[in-house]
Amino acid sequence: MHEEMSVAVEEEWLAELCDKLHDLCQPLTALQCRLEIGMMHGRLDTMRAAIEEALHECERMNNRVHTMQTLLSRVLERQQKERRS
Repeated sequence: MHEEMSVAVEEEWLAELCDKLHDLCQPLTALQCRLEIGMMHGRLDTMRAAIEEALHECERMNNRVHTMQTLLSRVLERQQKERRS
């Protein structure tokens, strides 16, 4: 019973991690798009705006990566505790 519960919790965390990875795709695509637009126009003001927006998207990605690291750490800690039990 305990093992089944543990597997269910791990599956829940892994599903959440999968969702977070999916969420990471949006700012990554936006980052690429903004940088490509900045390069196409080639004007200083357009490139500056693209860089500012890209930095914002980088911040969003870093936040999502941090969340994924936290989730993975929890899963690993739980597995280590179960092995010791």
